[in-house]
Amino acid sequence: MIPNPTPAEIEEALLEILRENRPGKRVRGCSSHLEIYDHEIQNRILSPLFQARGEAGLVGPLEDHGHDTPFTAAWNRAIRGGSRDWDCRSLALPFVRTAIRPVPDLFEKVFADRYDEIDDALLRHLPDILAGPGFRTPSTGSGLRSWVDSGHVWFRFDGMAPIFCEQDGSPLRDPPTLPAYADLIKEEAARYTGLMSFHGSDVSYEEGQKAWSAWRDAAEAQGLLERGSYESMLGMTLKNLRSRQALGLHWMTLRQDEWVSLERREDGFVAYRGTVEGLEQIVDEGMLLCGETASFLKLLTAGGFSETEAEDYLGRLSESGSAFTAEAPAGSMQRGLVDPEMLIAEDIDDPYEMAHATRVEDAVPIFAVGTFPMPQMRSLREIRAAEARTETETPSP
Repeated sequence: MIPNPTPAEIEEALLEILRENRPGKRVRGCSSHLEIYDHEIQNRILSPLFQARGEAGLVGPLEDHGHDTPFTAAWNRAIRGGSRDWDCRSLALPFVRTAIRPVPDLFEKVFADRYDEIDDALLRHLPDILAGPGFRTPSTGSGLRSWVDSGHVWFRFDGMAPIFCEQDGSPLRDPPTLPAYADLIKEEAARYTGLMSFHGSDVSYEEGQKAWSAWRDAAEAQGLLERGSYESMLGMTLKNLRSRQALGLHWMTLRQDEWVSLERREDGFVAYRGTVEGLEQIVDEGMLLCGETASFLKLLTAGGFSETEAEDYLGRLSESGSAFTAEAPAGSMQRGLVDPEMLIAEDIDDPYEMAHATRVEDAVPIFAVGTFPMPQMRSLREIRAAEARTETETPSP
């Protein structure tokens, strides 16, 4: 693709896409035919076009004031020639939606697979939007949300460069600064439980389901399972803090199949993300609930367990490797990491690689209770900002 194609050249590529993708066709991962258009237009028109413009110096990487919109990431990958298959859900969406906006009763037609007017609108508007010296498209917030606080992020075009802004066109505000951890003071000695799954080798399926249902019902009653709670850092942080306040359980979302390592001490304990050589570990489905064992017993008895049954269940769960129990002395401080980016290991480039440390000093602490000085828990953004400052301040040889 050349950096500045004519409308006719864009139209020719678009006609080929429309011919090869008629309504009724199914593409894995696309829930509607309109998403097939997004997918094909992204991969066959937008990605080559943006890469060509990036290589020609006509467009550059975007900075969205730290909101980290999926659009920003997709744009920056595209101009480097590194588009991902499903970047279409953010990069193609505003261009395609702008082109078909004039279609009346658009979504009724999408659901009915009536695409004649949609095809016509794409052919009439998309070539003019993409061709020439600038993107001729109005300001839009379609599909752009801040990963930090899930608020809408709008943009307008200055030639080929998107300029992020508020809906009224004013400069985009910075996202809020979120806490990295939360502290509590514990006056009395207590036994703690850390739980990664309600199921285990020493627990029957029915018993595990009963315990999971008890937690789910309690979480739903407190509004912790609301739709969209995973869509932003703010939503995940608030979910954690609300769980701690309402249920007495610190709720941490980890990577799927991630491990958690436990360091027992005479004056408390520390849990670390991933595997740490020499420490005991538990593993399961990407979630860790940590809190006083009494909070778990309260939850389970409300869900139909007797107190004896609940105690026995938690004991067998710990023996199966899906949970742990540990003691904390009176006067302990409790500290739990709440930074979602650190918990889901966004510092690890490979999405399938799990966290691992050969020394405790190199591990990431995520939950600690004890009378010792609490381990430092910093957000991933704080760490990266500090590293960037160090690189800037270090004089070149």
